[in-house]
Parts: sequence; C-alpha cells; structure tokens
Amino acid sequence: MGGGFGQPKQGHSVVNDLDSGRGHLIGLMPDTDVATPGRFLHKAAATLPTVPAFHQRFARMPMRKTVTMVHNDSLRQQLLSVTAELVDRDGPARVTLRDVASAAGTSTTAVYSLFGGKSQLLTAVVDDGFRSFGDSQRAAATGGLRGVGVAYRVWALEHRALYRLMFGGALAAYVDCQPSPEVAAGSMEPLMEAVAAAQSEGALRPAPVEMVAFAIWGQVHGLMSLELAQVGPPDADWAAAYSSALDAVARGWAA
Repeated sequence: MGGGFGQPKQGHSVVNDLDSGRGHLIGLMPDTDVATPGRFLHKAAATLPTVPAFHQRFARMPMRKTVTMVHNDSLRQQLLSVTAELVDRDGPARVTLRDVASAAGTSTTAVYSLFGGKSQLLTAVVDDGFRSFGDSQRAAATGGLRGVGVAYRVWALEHRALYRLMFGGALAAYVDCQPSPEVAAGSMEPLMEAVAAAQSEGALRPAPVEMVAFAIWGQVHGLMSLELAQVGPPDADWAAAYSSALDAVARGWAA
C-alpha cells in the first residue's frame, strides 16, 4: 500500500544502544520482521528505560552550581578598612563607591547592599572607628588613667587612617557624614570613668569630670596628631614625649 503504515518496509527495527546504557533510539536496522505499526511501537517502547532507571541516571548527571556572594561581616569590615584608607589618601569627595569596591575585590552591588550609599558608608566607617577605639579604652580601663592614656596612643598608631578621619577633620566638609552621637560619646566613657575613679581615690583634685576628661583628651590628642603628621624634630622620640605628657597630666591634675 502506498503511504501510511499499511505495509511495513521489509527489514527495519528499533535497536537500543545497550553499550551506552542511555536507552535512546539510534536507528533502524535491516532484516527485522516488523509486521504492524503496533508491533513497531511496542518494540520501540521496550527499548526505553524504566522510570526508576531514568531517575537513577538523572540523579547521576552533573548539576550546574550556582555561586552566590555572601555579604558577610568579613566583607563589611574589609570595605570599612579600604574606605578609611582611600578617604585618608584621596579625600572623601574624590573617593567613589566603584573605587571602594575595586580596592576590596568586590562589586558596587555589595557596597550598596551592605551600606546603602556613599554617605552611609562614610558614616559607618567613622562609627566603626569610634566603636573600636572605645573597645580599646574599655579593655585598658583596669590600668587607670594612665592605662587608658597609653591605650590611646597604641590604638592611634594601629589605626592611623581611621584616627585621622575621626579626629583630623577630613570629613568636616562632608555634611552628610557625621558620626552617630551616641557612638562617639560612648567611646569617651572609659576616660571619664577613669577620671571619676581617680578623684574618688584622692589622686586627682575635685573638678567637673567631663571638663577634666576633655582637657586630658585635648593634650594627648594634640601630641598624637603631631606624631602622626611627623611634625617635629627628625629624631624625635615620640614614645618618650608621650610618656612625659602623661606624667605632666597626672601632675597638673593631682590633688
């Protein structure tokens, strides 16, 4: 019969690719008795893998892995550190979020995700600096007034860029970036507590605690600013000068 399935062509059948185990149809081979379309389809279906076998083979197929960047605390701290260095070097107006992301080896998307924008990033940098500074002061509080004084210089030398951003006025003209008042004030609490304790012990003369604390802070801050700027004799012994300043503070406020 012409056309259709009335008369099968002699010598064709479906062969399963048993060697590969994939169970797909690879062609028609001669000299096979296929009398009807029904038998043809029946034999073809017999070569396909069963559902459990298909699932097993599918489970063994390699799956494409999706890599997701985790915006974690480690990346956040890295961005804060990089920003402090860039702003200290180039100034806040010239630093872009693309500069920060590139220096940190990440994307601007990560910066926006973690901070929101440039002003928020700069505020976070300064706030993080005051928190770190306050933590170092609290850790040294057991050493009394001199202990927090020594810790002040150690922290400043270990965080030069942050110190200059916090106290050097580099961000003063950047009106959208101001440290959070509670964070900045909290960093000074260990010094005021040390002053109050020294007064209670009779080592310092009575005076408003806040006034004494800020007077002491002004003295050590001035000397640290000179040291970081290297404004002084070429052979200046900054450690000895700082120690002498702490001695002078103790004598000046002694009871």
